[in-house]
Amino acid sequence: MLIKISRGYELIEGTWQDRDGSIMSITDRDFGKAPYSVRSVSNDGSYTVVTISVNGGRSINTLTFDNNNPNYMMLNNVSTGYSADYVRVG
Repeated sequence: MLIKISRGYELIEGTWQDRDGSIMSITDRDFGKAPYSVRSVSNDGSYTVVTISVNGGRSINTLTFDNNNPNYMMLNNVSTGYSADYVRVG
């Protein structure tokens, strides 16, 4: 099921920490330090997936959230294959 794009921004905004302790801040304009836009938001009943375009499409990322815990995010950079888990810290 597709969800409004605005919900994608609401879901991912905040301060996130990965398992190594690195901090990433996501605002309504910047993903870390790079500009981004939400391309799509979908939900399969268990997970919400937000697909974003970073740096004008140079990088595509999917951010997956368990519907029962929006403070945990799985990031997958589709362009490079990099993946990481994050928890919301602010």
